[in-house]
Amino acid sequence: MNLEINNWRKSLENPKGMEAQLKMSPKLRASDIEQFRNKDKATKSAVLILIFERNQELFILLTKRSSKLRKHGGQISFPGGKKDDEDTDLVYTALREAEEEIGLKSQVEVIGELTPLLIPITNFCVHQFVAFIPQLPILEFNNQEVEKIMEVSLSDLRNKNNIKYGKFGKTSSGRLVEAPYYDLDGEKIWGATAMMINELIETLF
Repeated sequence: MNLEINNWRKSLENPKGMEAQLKMSPKLRASDIEQFRNKDKATKSAVLILIFERNQELFILLTKRSSKLRKHGGQISFPGGKKDDEDTDLVYTALREAEEEIGLKSQVEVIGELTPLLIPITNFCVHQFVAFIPQLPILEFNNQEVEKIMEVSLSDLRNKNNIKYGKFGKTSSGRLVEAPYYDLDGEKIWGATAMMINELIETLF
């Protein structure tokens, strides 16, 4: 496993970038990003992409957001959120949010970072930190923010048969949102989360 982690570290020094992200983006996203390229003016946030091992298979941890939340309610996401003024850096933000949302108190090994992802609709710039923990501890999620925790195998995410294409309603301006998504156990993983996952897969494998 140590050899694999070292290989991941090297790969994460040159992540695959926006090109990999856009392969799983809604149709509208590419043009929107072109219009909102100034990440310096965006609100900084961070997510934790946690890889762990179970029965000699690799998984990542996702959450299904509470349907009560005003923004992105019911969607699948990585633990994370907005950088607070008190946060020492964005890695701290990712780890703090993971503890607040899913009760992750065990020490994890942050092994690298993917390409920051700009989300034009909310003007957030999401920094993605990839971490590893050999064994996932028992977690207690915050049910005000999280409906459930999802453990998704990387082999399922690498399986092209699990990628579908669908419609996800309309934007506030009336534009139809169409996008590729990962179809796993009846859940649709799409949008920013799917974009991050694809960059992770293409970078590590």
